[in-house]
Amino acid sequence: MQLVLVIPLEVEEDMNKLLLILLGVLLLSFVSVNGLIITPGKLVIDYVPGEQNEYSVSIYNDNNEDIVVEASVDKYAENIVFEKTRIEFSAGETKEVDFQLTTPTLTEFGTTKFMFIRFYQVPLVATQVGATVALLIPIETTVPYPERYLVVNVPDVNVNNPGDPAVLTASVQNQGMSVLQEVKGYFEVSNEAGYYQKIDGDKTLNLMFQNEKVDITANLDTTGMESGSYDLKFTASYDGLEAVSNVAALSIAKKEIGIISIDRTELGSGISNIVNLKVHNYWYEAMIVDVSVNLKQNNEVKKTIPSGSYNIDAFTEDDLMMNLILNDVVAGDYELEAVLVSEEGITFTQSFDVKVIETVSQEIIEAGEAASSESSSSNLWWIVLIIVIVLVLIGVGVYFYIRNKNNEEYGGGDGSY
Repeated sequence: MQLVLVIPLEVEEDMNKLLLILLGVLLLSFVSVNGLIITPGKLVIDYVPGEQNEYSVSIYNDNNEDIVVEASVDKYAENIVFEKTRIEFSAGETKEVDFQLTTPTLTEFGTTKFMFIRFYQVPLVATQVGATVALLIPIETTVPYPERYLVVNVPDVNVNNPGDPAVLTASVQNQGMSVLQEVKGYFEVSNEAGYYQKIDGDKTLNLMFQNEKVDITANLDTTGMESGSYDLKFTASYDGLEAVSNVAALSIAKKEIGIISIDRTELGSGISNIVNLKVHNYWYEAMIVDVSVNLKQNNEVKKTIPSGSYNIDAFTEDDLMMNLILNDVVAGDYELEAVLVSEEGITFTQSFDVKVIETVSQEIIEAGEAASSESSSSNLWWIVLIIVIVLVLIGVGVYFYIRNKNNEEYGGGDGSY
């Protein structure tokens, strides 16, 4: 559809004015600026645990109507007391929101935003405001590091074949305020089956300066260790204190896909069901597997659903998305058996208990969606038609206005001088 406005020669010089007027009308019709202006945008406080202080923020209602602002926090709610948590604002009004804050004891060192105040705007009455507005104001502080503080991090380790040597690494950093006199430690390797091994680090550090970062390593002989996943951590001793690292993963390869879980246990009959199957590749190379699902009752396969081929990266946990269409499956309790077959023909299986429930048929759902789509399209065309009519009326009105002005200036309607 095209909209053509014919401009007479006598008003051609006013073309730019006409375009500006039309643009201004459109902007006024479809753009409105609503919101809150809050100062300060961030509150920075001194870190004194247990100290209570009074603070305030200034809120300006930049809406063209009355609103209500509700205040809340994301955490440490017991440490903050607002004078009011619900404040009414007239259009264009500015108010101060006062509150008392007791600084909590924090365990994260350095500069941190430990709390956010949430100001949530809602209309005072039902109006033309299309959406509510929520603003977050962070409260920031700097927690000083203690005199002696050591941070330890251990990365994951992958071993391609049982019996291959593995190098264990612990990165230690002095984040305290003082020089550490001595740092040493040991690695621990363990699993759920009861395996445990302790290996001392390869060095003892003396006079470790502030912010200094050093790697401590150890060699692990994996001979006799079974394939699978192990927990790995490092414990450091320094100046009479102790620091324990994160728990990392030590993976010794085995040509196996572990089937871990499914993300839903309730399925609908007669419809498509999206199910994510969580798996883990314990091999040091990517593996391609064909995936299918058997629905069983009393050890009898009621339906087999192929899902396709998937590529799973080495030493990776992944979610395989399956589309299970249960058109001819009746409601009831089932055993869902996930079957993965590698390119070499190795089969991996795992079963889960699921429930199939009666649902509205897919045809009815699709028919409803189509009807809704047609209704939405019809409404859209009505809106477009109304907008076009409004623009045409605006253009005609501007044209006659300019023509009348010319007639008044030049004393006639023929445009002669």
